[in-house]
Amino acid sequence: MSYRLTREPIDLALGEASIIRENFVASFGLENQLFTTELCPASCAYPPPKGHAPLVKMLEDIHEAPVIICNGAKQALAAVMYSMLRSNKKFLGYKSPYWSYIPQLAARMGLKSEAVVPNDMTKEYCDCYLGVEPNNPCGAIDDYITLKFLADAHKSFGIPFIHDAAYYTPVYLPDDYHLGPLGNVQIFSISKMYGLSGLRLGYVVAYDAEIYQHVLDYMEHMTVGVSVPSQEIMCEVLQTIKNNPADERKFVVRCRNDLYKAKFFARTINQNIIEVPDNVEHTVGMFLWAKVKNKLAFENAKVNVAWGAGFGNKDYVRINLAAPIEKLTEAISRLNECR
Repeated sequence: MSYRLTREPIDLALGEASIIRENFVASFGLENQLFTTELCPASCAYPPPKGHAPLVKMLEDIHEAPVIICNGAKQALAAVMYSMLRSNKKFLGYKSPYWSYIPQLAARMGLKSEAVVPNDMTKEYCDCYLGVEPNNPCGAIDDYITLKFLADAHKSFGIPFIHDAAYYTPVYLPDDYHLGPLGNVQIFSISKMYGLSGLRLGYVVAYDAEIYQHVLDYMEHMTVGVSVPSQEIMCEVLQTIKNNPADERKFVVRCRNDLYKAKFFARTINQNIIEVPDNVEHTVGMFLWAKVKNKLAFENAKVNVAWGAGFGNKDYVRINLAAPIEKLTEAISRLNECR
């Protein structure tokens, strides 16, 4: 009893990419300047609904397609769901396991949603499909050619393919993975890309003119765009990256190495608590998705995690491995003491 009373909880449920942010700041030498007033001038004007023009241009040059800036990737996903409704779509499909917010967000936006088997036309099938690639929570992802075929097949049947690309970046994927365009629309997350959660920036890359217009309408009517100071900071970030390709590579390598170490370290969790996959260090993304053997151990150790029921499998748990290494070390130590 005293063990539980004397220690503060450790949160490994929230998908905060702390080590990604730390490596980004260290790689580019931004420890003392990232959030200075020089990089964040005051601005009182409403931003354009599609985003701050210099940032929009930078991202459109990268993706070679129209871009709309949103208040984080979650709002970007909500805006795309809104566009589905405006296009008379009613049933959003996705595969299991799934990001726990998808059913809730779809319901709030007025869409029916359900986990489906992609391209399984033997029963009622969705009229719009969300592919979270790499997957949250389990990190699964097909090769680019397979994903492109899947996306194009959906489009050919008039089923918009939405690509949630939060983890579709060099930080989480190997060098030989082709990071090309997918589907009718892609959604990216600055939080997961660079660990800069506080900027509250995500963006939509629209390859479909109708989706683009509906998302733009959503942004104009719901928020009148996104904070200009946050977008100005992001402009400086992207310009810094462009000017320092060697540091960008250093950042990517550091992130991959630290995520690999964190996943390998997860092997030390006692197998009587969770079943850590044998290939855990080779999984994609920032989470450990594992079968639970002893749920009470987490409660006794005061280690907060995201339980699998919300992701479509109550027997599993999602643990954030991108937490600071000292926090992760302490959490695993506590769990092993409670086995």
